Amino acid sequence: MKKLLILCILLVATNAYASRAVTLPWELTFDNNSWIADLARTECGGTSTHVTAGCYSGGCMKVTPPSAACAGGGVNGGATGLGWVTYPNTNRIHIRFLIKFGPTFPSSVRNAGGNLESKFILLDSPSRIGLLGLIGSDTDGRYLAWAAYGNLNVWTFRNQEPVWIEYAPFRIKDGVRTGEWIAVEYWVDTDRDRTGVYIWTQDGQFNGSYIDVSKSSSGGSTGFWMSYFNSYGVANEGNWYLIDNLAVSTSYIGPPQGFTGGQADIIEPPKNIRVMQK
Repeated sequence: MKKLLILCILLVATNAYASRAVTLPWELTFDNNSWIADLARTECGGTSTHVTAGCYSGGCMKVTPPSAACAGGGVNGGATGLGWVTYPNTNRIHIRFLIKFGPTFPSSVRNAGGNLESKFILLDSPSRIGLLGLIGSDTDGRYLAWAAYGNLNVWTFRNQEPVWIEYAPFRIKDGVRTGEWIAVEYWVDTDRDRTGVYIWTQDGQFNGSYIDVSKSSSGGSTGFWMSYFNSYGVANEGNWYLIDNLAVSTSYIGPPQGFTGGQADIIEPPKNIRVMQK
């Protein structure tokens, strides 16, 4: 019994501090399960597993969100997804991934004491150089929207004022943008005091530019993880998302070749920026 208890403690500790040091640019295709040992992160009933069904290519990561509000003294859903990826300090970081939401993921989100939100990507800790949010709203029905944490410490959902979630042009609802692959690229540039998000959809309706906003930060980024759920989710067959083709670079990445046939169409990336080869 003592040996079993010690083993369980070690497994929990290992999972809680899941991490991998990499050099940039770096990619994780999830084609095999080698990432599970050092990067899979689970908490509060959530799961992060390797699957081969329904992926964009090869294998992918399937995440079911925390099913209970058990962290932080009984509030907040906890961390489930990918553990720390660390790299040499850089003042510009781009993180691109493909995501597909299950059919009931949006409507399954519940408030665990931290609103209907998750910090989908958290850059560094505790400094929080940057945050990519996946935020829920009950205005006009339950939906989710991507947001960048900009100046004045507020979530920004679009370039124009007002920036609130009610005006987010990209919404994820049950039956709307679920069951399809979406390409998302989150970036932070501390030299320019800017942060932003690109979104591409395979139907071409969204083809790059989404958010580009001021974000005053000091220092650079040395790592990220995904993701911390301030919410939690009602457990059901359709409450999940898949992550595939994760790429990290110090410059613009863009969608995989052939994803939409398009590129970002505004300020980012500058014409002289090096584009990562896909």
